[in-house]
Formats: sequence, C-alpha cells, structure tokens
Amino acid sequence: MMASDHKEALRDLVDLSKARSTQQHRLSVGTRAPILRLQGSEIDQRREQFQDLIGGAASELDRSTLLPVNSRYCLLVTDAEGVVLESYAPDGVEADFQRSGLAVGGIWNEKLAGTNGISVALTAGRVLTVSGEDHFYRCFSRFACSSAPLTDAQNNLIGSVTLVGAVGRRPDEIGLCEQTLHRATRQFQTRLFRNFHSDKMTARLMSRDPETRRCFETLVACDDRGAVVFSLPLWRDNARPAPHQNLVGRHLSDLHDLEISLRGPARVPPRRYFVNAAAPHVPARLNKTGPLAGFTYQGATLPKLIERARKLAAYRVPLLICGETGGDSRDFAKAIIADLGLISPTGVTVDASSPNAGEAVAEALEAVQFLGDYPVDRVSPTLVLQNIEQLDDPTQTRLKQFLEDDDRANGDRYNEDRALVLFTSDQPWAELQENRRLHPDLLYLVGQSVLDLPPSDSAKWPISSRPISHRTGPRRQRSPIRRWRCSVTMIGRAISARCALSCARH
Repeated sequence: MMASDHKEALRDLVDLSKARSTQQHRLSVGTRAPILRLQGSEIDQRREQFQDLIGGAASELDRSTLLPVNSRYCLLVTDAEGVVLESYAPDGVEADFQRSGLAVGGIWNEKLAGTNGISVALTAGRVLTVSGEDHFYRCFSRFACSSAPLTDAQNNLIGSVTLVGAVGRRPDEIGLCEQTLHRATRQFQTRLFRNFHSDKMTARLMSRDPETRRCFETLVACDDRGAVVFSLPLWRDNARPAPHQNLVGRHLSDLHDLEISLRGPARVPPRRYFVNAAAPHVPARLNKTGPLAGFTYQGATLPKLIERARKLAAYRVPLLICGETGGDSRDFAKAIIADLGLISPTGVTVDASSPNAGEAVAEALEAVQFLGDYPVDRVSPTLVLQNIEQLDDPTQTRLKQFLEDDDRANGDRYNEDRALVLFTSDQPWAELQENRRLHPDLLYLVGQSVLDLPPSDSAKWPISSRPISHRTGPRRQRSPIRRWRCSVTMIGRAISARCALSCARH
C-alpha cells in the first residue's frame, strides 16, 4: 500500500512539473542542449556559501561513501537553487555526462531544465527517482536520476545530492540508490544538528506505526537535566505521530513510547568522574510477584542465590549470565534490571550476533559512558550485551577498554550513577573458558561475577564470584604488579558484596 501511494505521489509531482514547464516556463521538449552553466567566480561564490552552511567538508557526501567501486554513476551536489557545485563521473564517460550538463556549474532548476530529479526532489523535500520519459526534455530520457534534498539543523533547504545512472536500471538497484541517499542525508543533517547544539546533549527518538510499519525519527537537544529544549522531526510529509508531538519541555525518562539513542555534546566538556557515595537501594525481600519471582521455583536454594545476584547488580558489579541453551539468561538479565527499578528509555540491549553489531556496541558504549560521567536526573544507564562470545576482535578490544576505564574511574566504591553492565551467553562458563572465542583479558574482566544457569528444568543453579585465575587451560602471563592490582580489586569487591549481604541479614 505504501509503495503504491509513493508511486502515485511521484506521478502527481512529475505531471505538475511537466505542466508548469510547458505552460508557465514556456519550454520545448525537443531542445537538444537545454542546460546552462555558470562559470568562474559565480561558482566559487556559491561553493563558498554552501561550505559555510554545511560547516566545511561533508564526508557523508563524498563519492567514496555514496558510490561503490567501479560504479557507472555520476554524483552531483547542488545548492538550494539547483546549481551543481560538485560533480564526479567515472573514468571514460566524463565527456558524455558533461555534454548533458551533468557537470559543475550546470543549472538544474525547473525554470531552465524542466522536470528532472534534482528540481522535483528540491520541491517535494524527499528522496525520489525521475527516470526515462518522466524527464521533460527528450534528451534526458536515457537517464535515471535518484535525488535527495539536503537540509540543515533547522530543516532549512540548502541543497541536494543526486546519483545519475542509465534508465535501464533494475527497480531493486534504484531502491538501493534511494536508500543510500536517504541514509547519507540523514547522517548529514544529524551532524549539522549536533554541531548546531554543540553544548547540549542530543538524542534520536524513534517509533514505528503498528499499522503501516512506517518508522518515524526525531532529533532532540536536551539540557543537563535531560529535558528536551528543541526537537526536529526527520520526515517531510504531514504525518503527525502522537509519540513525537509536544516534546519540548518533557524529560527523556517520561518518553515511554519511543526508542531513545542518547549522545553527549559534540563539543565534549572535560571528562569528570562523578561518584555518588549513597548506599545502594535494594528491597529487603524479593517481591513474590515481581520480575524475578518466576525464577525462584527452579529449586529450593535459588532464592538465596538470586539475592546474591541482586546485591551484585545493586553495587553495579558487571555480571556474566551464561549457561546452556534454555537457561533463560536474557530473561534473567531483564528481570534483574526490572527488579532494581533501573528500567529507563535510554537502557540499551545489543545482540552481538546481529548484523552491524560492532557499530551498535560502539555507539552503546559511548552513550553509557557519557551517562556515567555526566548523570541525567531519573535516567539509569544500563547495558545488556547478549551472545558476548559472538563479538569480533575490534569490538572485544573496545569493550575491554571500556571496562578498564570504568573500573579505573569507580574502583570498589559504590556509585549509583555507574552503568550496570550485564553480559549473557548461551554457552556454559566452562565452555566459554575452553573455546577461547573471547580474548583472555576480556574474559577476565567480564568473568568477575558469573551466574552459570543450567537448563530451566534443573534444580541447581550455581552462582560464583571469582577471578579467572582458576580457569583451566594455558594461563596468560601477567606481571606481578598487575596480579597484585587485580587481587586487591577482587578483595575489595568481595568485601563490598559481603558487607551488603551482612546488612541485608540485619
């Protein structure tokens, strides 16, 4: 339904443009070389103005980003009036594209060029493709032009970016071009938005219409408390999704119907280590109707073991939840967060086995680190990293650095603004040690506290807090100083956990 509506809307835009070209602009379809070109100082002046609007070079519009290797596409970047400021044509066909006006200085507004992809995209304000006979001039009927408008941090139109190819392209290839342009222009506007609000936190709010499955996105800027002070919807039509209305003045923690991705200020302030030394809040008794209640029926000893897991999580100790398939490690991680009242819109869950997991983990670590360093009222940073054994090498290195920095910043002190990091795996602890899919350094850090879940029908559920120095297999060589530091760290954590248990008993 949405695809047919899109085609009908495009057909209406093309028909109206052709009518204006004939009746209002008095153009003739048979003109062979209709494109005029600006020269010299006029191009330099327009290019300088455009550079001022976009803040210098824009990597999102670079040919290496938009064009695959050995492609046969021509890339054009124009200003808001349709004048080409940058162009690229593949080797061997530059002259052909230039003869058609697809070069720097070409004027592609509707008054001179008639109906074309650049002018229609600038008018409609969205990504589209004008192909073949949809062009007003017959001499352009062999081209298919996919174009997208460029807008700034306040949604002002500042230009366009276009990919020009042959008219015989397959529909799926045209669809790929439109997706590439949509992603590039979204990243372009996001960067301008973050730079415009460089002294504030920014966030991307996403929702999906349950009936049409359409995704809506809004960029917001927030003050230090997490209240929205500016919002920018990223869709161009008249849709008004309810979760995205009246955002200014509301706190991020109140936006329950939106998926939130929070970023720190683009102009990064000096890093500080904020330590809130208040005592952790853990309910004295496990709520029999709460999220962890269903796990207590696995065996008679489980309530005490679950209490130990709750204490560790309350002190923000990273916890590895692993076990054989069927051990409900993911559900248990969610239940711990819910039991401690740490559910917030900015909580992040990443599956390491999903596509592009490396990028998702990097973005999640950045967001969690920022919230730990610069706490936001009523926002508790949490990260659940599922299938940790599936992480690639660069992501493992990044995660190891994050955990080391977090431990160095907080040590054994309790800090309620410290991120709670939970790891899950469908492999038992012993198998994780033996298969060596995780680097030894990372395995040491994530295995400080291990909850090894058996299949759900088992009556035993061992939990342990131990260093990995007792693991089987070849032992990694460590310097005496590092072993001493790790021993002190583990002793401190053990004392903290024991104190927490003692307080709970009294």
